[in-house]
Amino acid sequence: MKRIVHLFCVVLISAALTGCKKPTEWEPTTHAFTDDLEGVTITLLEEKVTPAKGEIIIKNESDITYTYGEHFMIEKNIQGDWYQLPVRTGDHQFPDKIHQLKATESDEWVIEWSLLYGKLERGTYRIIKGVSAENHVEGYETHYVTAEFAIE
Repeated sequence: MKRIVHLFCVVLISAALTGCKKPTEWEPTTHAFTDDLEGVTITLLEEKVTPAKGEIIIKNESDITYTYGEHFMIEKNIQGDWYQLPVRTGDHQFPDKIHQLKATESDEWVIEWSLLYGKLERGTYRIIKGVSAENHVEGYETHYVTAEFAIE
């Protein structure tokens, strides 16, 4: 009987571990170089961050007009390295809406990341947004700006 209970426990633990995706199996960031755009920043209002959503401000303190879309990514910091959060299954698509961020202006809006990632667990995260400017030689050039935030 003791042997059966032991075998049952081993099988149960193995099944539980196999079914769970460990954070270390997440894909590492593809955005090694971010925040290289002088004059453009994003921040999250700490008092408005929840596990399901956050309010973001993108600010342009340069003399150039930039554009950005609805798309964003969330990454989690695990032991000093950034990992892409796995996207929930389903048919979530970002609208094709393009926003213009004129020189010395800012925009503010609420992002509901739970639609894409589910509710975030406790930890340190960053949101990544692509911001583009017209480059007269190569067309549009995209830079990535980030804002770190914590879920307590």
